[in-house]
Amino acid sequence: MHCPFCRHTDSRVVDSRATDDGQSIRRRRQCPDCGRRFTTVETAALAVMKRSGVTEPFSRAKIVAGVRNATGSGFADARVIVRSGTPRGVAGDNSTIGVIATNAKLTKAQATYLAQMTDDGYARAIWPIHTIVDGDTVFAIATGSRPGEPDMIAIGSLAADVMATAVLRAATQATGLPNLPAVRDLK
Repeated sequence: MHCPFCRHTDSRVVDSRATDDGQSIRRRRQCPDCGRRFTTVETAALAVMKRSGVTEPFSRAKIVAGVRNATGSGFADARVIVRSGTPRGVAGDNSTIGVIATNAKLTKAQATYLAQMTDDGYARAIWPIHTIVDGDTVFAIATGSRPGEPDMIAIGSLAADVMATAVLRAATQATGLPNLPAVRDLK
C-alpha cells in the first residue's frame, strides 16, 4: 500500500479490525520511509456472472449444491427431506474436511480455538452440518512468521468467512465425474 504522504511503495500494518458491519477491514498502517501513520479500509464485493453475461449480487442464501430434485435439473430443499424422515446416509458419507492456515504465531490452544471458529464457516455454507453421520472437521496450522500476540477474534472471524467462501467456491468450481454431474454441469 502506497504511503499517501511520501508515496513510498510499502507500508507496515500496525493494527487490523473488522468494521462494525463486518463488511470491511480497517487497517492502521505506518510508512517505513517517513514514519507517518494512515488508515485504509479494505472491502470486497462479490458478484456472480452467469453464462448469459448477466451479473447478479452474490447470495449465500442461494443453494449451489446438494440433493438433486426429481428431474435432476436443480436442487431439492434439504430441510424438507430431513424433516420428512427419509432414510439418511451412513457415517462418513458426507464429511467435509478443511484446513485454515495463518502466518500468526499460535499456541496449541489458540490453534484449536482458530479451528473451532473457522468451523462456523461450514455452518454458514452447508446445511445440514454436523449431523451424527458426518465427520466434519477443520484443522488449523500456523507458520509463526508473524511475531506478536495474535488477535484471535479477528483471525477467527475472518477465517470463518474464508471457509464459507471456500466451500461455496469448491461446490461451484468442481468438475463432474461420469454419472455424477457437477453443479456447473446442471442446466
